[in-house]
Amino acid sequence: MARGRSGDSRAVHEAVAALHAFAGNIPSVEAGAEFGTTQAEAMKTVAGADLAEVPQGARLDIIHSLAELGYPGRDDHAAAYKALAKSLDIDVKPDDLLDELRAVVDGTMKIDRTQTAQKLPDTHSIAFVGEDLCSVREVMVGGKPARWVFSEFETNAPFDDVAEWVDPRHWHDRAGMMFKSMAPEKPDGIAPLPGPGERWHGDFKEVVNFGEKELTTGLHCDFAKADPSASHQYALVTYRWNWSHNDQITVDRGFLMVNDLGKNRQVKVLKVVAFTDPALNEFADTVCPWWTDFIRAAARGGDKHGQAAPTSRPGTSYFGPNMRELVGIYRKGVQDYVTFAGQLAKGMSSPRTYGPRELFRDSTGYWAELAKDWARAWTAGNDIIAGMGGSPAGLDAFGGPRGRDGSESEGTTIPLPDIDVNTEVECGDLTLLGAHQAVIPASRTQTELRRLSDGSLGLHLEAATPGVEIGMYLGELVYGPNRKTRPVQLYVSQAVDVVT
Repeated sequence: MARGRSGDSRAVHEAVAALHAFAGNIPSVEAGAEFGTTQAEAMKTVAGADLAEVPQGARLDIIHSLAELGYPGRDDHAAAYKALAKSLDIDVKPDDLLDELRAVVDGTMKIDRTQTAQKLPDTHSIAFVGEDLCSVREVMVGGKPARWVFSEFETNAPFDDVAEWVDPRHWHDRAGMMFKSMAPEKPDGIAPLPGPGERWHGDFKEVVNFGEKELTTGLHCDFAKADPSASHQYALVTYRWNWSHNDQITVDRGFLMVNDLGKNRQVKVLKVVAFTDPALNEFADTVCPWWTDFIRAAARGGDKHGQAAPTSRPGTSYFGPNMRELVGIYRKGVQDYVTFAGQLAKGMSSPRTYGPRELFRDSTGYWAELAKDWARAWTAGNDIIAGMGGSPAGLDAFGGPRGRDGSESEGTTIPLPDIDVNTEVECGDLTLLGAHQAVIPASRTQTELRRLSDGSLGLHLEAATPGVEIGMYLGELVYGPNRKTRPVQLYVSQAVDVVT
């Protein structure tokens, strides 16, 4: 099959979205109804698309999702199912391919052992098929709702290959399904940045398929890659919103990053996005099929890949749920008082039926309820105070009064497999990657050794971020008797998690 692009790109992407909606993978869209297409029509549209537009891995994602449902309508839509399977353009009979994916879903076959996988020209095409790699959550940015889309995984793909994927100049080539184009706004728009290794920044024009929508955005990118002679290799890029076509977007920021762990490469990807119309934020819930295909491209050249527990998260308010509970208690108290005052006014208007006994009854009930509310308020208030100073370093753990003004922190965890629980680890100042080198002083950070999911140790780094400029902050860890060093990266998003 040709690897160009079809004439009706929007119809193709709407068909992809519709099939994932049919399969229940898009929570904010009811099964295909919004796309005005049937399941069979959508399968035929995707089958007719070029592989550059819907790669083999993305088609396997669709087939796997339909297999999880038992291939609904396969008898009635046999031709459409066969066309979709055949469109992978490999030497496997369509019915055999469909049966193999069903066996993978049933757990009787591993996907890397299938005939389908063996015939695919790119081993990474099966990476993350059937896995929920795309984590979408609601956050607040500047008091407005936004979406936080995050993925983290490890792969044994070569470091240089993953580092190329991180570079925004290669996003379109590596992930054409999501990126219609990505290029510097000016031919000479890339300028060097100070610091070791390869560092540069520039303004880019990005055209992406964001779910079934096409969005055009101007992004400023800052790129860094460790010097080849450095003991620890990493590459990363951060991006932030400059402008958007038709002013559709007000927030678009995040990063791509790879750290070489030796045996594997650790990859993290974040996008924080908000639409001018907050109701359109739900479109972020439909982006996962495109996002996953973009992530899959990072695994090119590898044959082992696995998700990791997220080591980065949105900021959290130190008031958090306790403050929300306290506000709710006060609101309830006001409502109770209004109700009591209404009962009292109504009683006083009927003195023949509302006397001292009735007044005593209503007053007793009100004051009993008020006492309960104050008891809850006392507990919530004490929890807030404990949250301000409950860390071993007390109120000044982050170089300031944590939480007194609703301040937030952001953090990350750095794997350190060559340490033990007695190893002392120091973190210096963190400097912003970019033309303006802002600094988070070490006095505003706090570190803690944590046991990771694989049993090894890592260092959790937390920093107070009120008033801190958005972007990636770079620094260095020093640890152990031999004073080993390891680079550390902390991204400040200024996004605050929404606790429901």
